[in-house]
Amino acid sequence: MKRRLLSLILVGVSLGALSGCGVARRTKAAVLSYRQVLKPGMTRKDVEDYFRANNVRFSQGCCAVASDGGTLDDYVDIGTQHVHFPLPCGETRYQVAFIFNKQTQHLPARLQRSDDLDTLQSIINYHWVDDCF
Repeated sequence: MKRRLLSLILVGVSLGALSGCGVARRTKAAVLSYRQVLKPGMTRKDVEDYFRANNVRFSQGCCAVASDGGTLDDYVDIGTQHVHFPLPCGETRYQVAFIFNKQTQHLPARLQRSDDLDTLQSIINYHWVDDCF
């Protein structure tokens, strides 16, 4: 009985991991694709104009990586995965994050804003679990 239960748990964990592999692979492929076109040092305006010209939906948010603040990151959604094993969590969201450096000092650093003159620092894959516990 214990072996059967352990086997079921292991199968569930494996299937959950495998279903996320597709989204994770798509995220890595998207990062590589964006890195071929969008280079560090480009302005936020140029990056966001590229998104608009190619009908890429994006959002802005904070803190894909630790920074001193002052500007927002851009995010492109790639997909989600619902995880049941080993913990009953919500969805794992997979995104490509575009990290910018603040170039102007119109506002205090504690007030995060986006500015067309911010420059692209890096492009990374980013994922987080929503609604776990």
